[in-house]
Amino acid sequence: MMNLSTFLSKCWHAVVPYYMRKRLYYYKSLGGNRYHKDLQEKAIEIGKKERIKVLFIVVNLPMWRGQGVYDLLLKDKRFDPRIIITPLSRYTQEEAMRQYKMLVDYFSSHGMKTPASVIEDGFNLDKWLMDFDPDIIFPCQQYDIIYNNKLDIIWNMDKIMAYIPYGIPTMRDQFVYNTTFHNLAWKVYHATPLHLKTARRLMANNAENVRIVGEIDYDKYSDSCFDPWKKINDGKRRKRIIWAPHFSIDEANLLHRASFLWMYKEMLELIKKYEDKSQFVFKPHPHLFNTLVKRPDWGREKAEEYYNIWATSYNTQLWEGDFIDLFKTSDAMIHDCGSFTGEYMMTGNPVMFMTKDAESIRANADDFGAGCLELHYYGNSIHDVEAFINDTVIKGSDVKTEDRAKFRDLMFEQPRENRTTAERIYSDLLEGLGLYK
Repeated sequence: MMNLSTFLSKCWHAVVPYYMRKRLYYYKSLGGNRYHKDLQEKAIEIGKKERIKVLFIVVNLPMWRGQGVYDLLLKDKRFDPRIIITPLSRYTQEEAMRQYKMLVDYFSSHGMKTPASVIEDGFNLDKWLMDFDPDIIFPCQQYDIIYNNKLDIIWNMDKIMAYIPYGIPTMRDQFVYNTTFHNLAWKVYHATPLHLKTARRLMANNAENVRIVGEIDYDKYSDSCFDPWKKINDGKRRKRIIWAPHFSIDEANLLHRASFLWMYKEMLELIKKYEDKSQFVFKPHPHLFNTLVKRPDWGREKAEEYYNIWATSYNTQLWEGDFIDLFKTSDAMIHDCGSFTGEYMMTGNPVMFMTKDAESIRANADDFGAGCLELHYYGNSIHDVEAFINDTVIKGSDVKTEDRAKFRDLMFEQPRENRTTAERIYSDLLEGLGLYK
């Protein structure tokens, strides 16, 4: 039986339009325009400091998107940028160390000393934060409690915070656009005008703190790259195909992404069947391994065995690091990931989205995601996957090629205006702080 509180809540939502409810929340609970005016004044005061301290929080390599901004700030003597590594609270100790080692290798390859890390022996986070006392914080994610330490957003609301989404948003959910953090952050940097359109519709503050700067990962597509695909020295020319399953594999999950469980066995059959014509990379979501370990029908031994098959088979490999070079050198991708729905559009290559409920996926898309999904092929069975591999990728029967190219140019190339996204963020920071070069 519905209680009175639930009944009144339903009535409130039924009678009062969303745009009115969100604005009432903005003024009543978030301080409204007065809060944002105070925030801008605080930023100007920070801009008067001799050196402005900026902290970037990093949890894993695929979600680290601030390198370009960090590099620009490092060159500017008015700033003291630093990086700190902290694992997500959901990580096991083993997973935390694995992600940490990947980050150490990455930063070393960029000629950087290993940043401070909360998993170092004897590291005192409270003292480190007190000594550094950052003025501006770039969180990795927008959620309130994800580290279970003093780097969590709830402990840092006295700072001004700027946010580069950890993946390009493609869903119109409240948690993607309209958390308390989104509304109270100093700056939120989105990629395209379509993201601004969704943000204005959803955010309580009408997206007044949102800046459209271009997609930050697109900066990397113009850089030189290395080829991460393993060499198969048999003289055969193969198509390079990525399989990137999401971690939300429970059939009852709200994201309608549970393809891994109904295709993982058959994928092993397909990689063998197309051994002479295709090369495959298994690019799982960083959380998939731990999700499998915790399942009673899987466990650690089975998960390790499955990952190892991909790592060692003749025409396959396992890839868990940064995905840009992998994407750039591929021919196609099969996936069910939200951010990759947008990320892979930057390649212009054919891509298939795996789901048993395509209508729900499309209904949940934001304005940008809807545009991307129109350019995807869809699969709800292993037979669809094989048809995509054989017909669309190997034989080249791809009817969406021109439309993807037009979309890529409109969404990613044109907004750059001869500047990288990192440069546009840097310029916006200077403007917001009252600084000019």
